[in-house]
Amino acid sequence: MLQDVMDLRQVSMGGLGNGVPRRYEQGPKIISQVHEEAGLEIWVGNMQPLSKMDQSISTELTQAKQDQSSELAQAEQDQSPISTELTQAEQAQSSKLAQAEQAQSTISTELAQAE
Repeated sequence: MLQDVMDLRQVSMGGLGNGVPRRYEQGPKIISQVHEEAGLEIWVGNMQPLSKMDQSISTELTQAKQDQSSELAQAEQDQSPISTELTQAEQAQSSKLAQAEQAQSTISTELAQAE
C-alpha cells in the first residue's frame, strides 16, 4: 500500500509516465490577465446585488405610482369644489349680464319713446 502511495505521488508530480498534474502551474501574470480576472470577479460578485437592486427599484417604482395615483385623486377632489364655485360664478355673471342687457333694452326703449 505504501508503494502505491509513492507511485501515485510520482505520477502526480510528473515523475513516472504522463501523469496529469493536480494544479496548472502558473507563472507570473501579465497586467491584462489581472485586469480580466478582476473584471470577472466584479461581474460575478455584482450579480446578486443587481437582482436585489432590481427588486428595490421595482418596489420604489410601484410606490411612486401609488403615490402619484393618490395625489391625482386628491387633486381631483380638491378641484371639485373649485369647479362648482366656478360654475356658480359663471351662472351669476351670466344672470347679471342678462339683467344688464334687459336694463339697456329698457333704457333704449324709454329714450326712443322720449324723442
